[in-house]
Amino acid sequence: MLPRPARFGIDSIGHRTVELAQMAALGLLVSAAPVGAANAQCGKCKQPHAQAEPGPMQTKLNEMAAMAAERTDQAKLDARQQALDEIRDTGILDHALTAGQTAPDFQLPDATGETVQLSDLLEAGPVVLTFYRGGWCPFCNIQLHAYQEHLDDFKELDAQLVAISPQTPDNSISTKEKLDLDFTVLSDPGNTVADAFGIRYTVPDSLGEGFAEYIAEINGDDSKTLPLAATYVIDTDGVIRYAFVEVDYKLRAEPGDIVDSLKAMKAGDSACRMQGSRGKGKACQGGSSCAMMQNKNNKGACAQNGSCEGDGACAAKDSDQKGCSKNCSGDACGKG
Repeated sequence: MLPRPARFGIDSIGHRTVELAQMAALGLLVSAAPVGAANAQCGKCKQPHAQAEPGPMQTKLNEMAAMAAERTDQAKLDARQQALDEIRDTGILDHALTAGQTAPDFQLPDATGETVQLSDLLEAGPVVLTFYRGGWCPFCNIQLHAYQEHLDDFKELDAQLVAISPQTPDNSISTKEKLDLDFTVLSDPGNTVADAFGIRYTVPDSLGEGFAEYIAEINGDDSKTLPLAATYVIDTDGVIRYAFVEVDYKLRAEPGDIVDSLKAMKAGDSACRMQGSRGKGKACQGGSSCAMMQNKNNKGACAQNGSCEGDGACAAKDSDQKGCSKNCSGDACGKG
């Protein structure tokens, strides 16, 4: 049990916090135009998902952005867009972890000060891990509320939802209570875990000294860093199956896309299909690496219907492994 920090809730910062939060919500951090859906990646093939229309949550985010833009002069909007461009130009997206890579294990305090470890959570099932900037961010609050509404959907698919921000534990518990969240909220001091995922960035000077001071106050450090808007679905083997990483904080992973990813994992059918190199073109589908598992009694255990199902464990059609599915042939079937 980590010692509880001195009481330092969001509400206790008083009028200055309200003023700065309004700045952040209504102009300091808003670019000019509402946005559509961003790219997400699933499986090892790293194919971006394109959405013709924004989902329900993204529609709300777009409405928030449009409302804020109406209240902000164009010079500020241009400066804020410049800040986003500066972050993107650092090449941060090239270094961020994505689907098919292994998530780093970590330990962080939750809102009550208890230590939570990723590997422990994965023993119970997949983890939906989302990074948010803080309870001061209205876009983050819309996202967290939407995820709360889909919490039962995640649980039905054996997944746990975990949200991480650089806020102090006391400010995290304020966010949790304010939004009535029933999932785990963790504090990442200095964005060290965000850095391990490759999504930590330094707040550009163009956002102003006042904003940097606000971040330092709410996070309890002077690193002047924040995480990108990022959401990961991590399988029980620690491999990332779905990744949504965006520089633009107004773009967030749609809950429905997360549910689809979890359903694909549970069904043993990766949302991205890889062509089997040993099964005569049959699609190898799997929640893990889609690799044909070698078997001591067979050159390769044959998957039913010619596909690799589950967490990479290809089951033989017969218990004695002498028969294979007719759709599976060659080395992939052994005695085919």
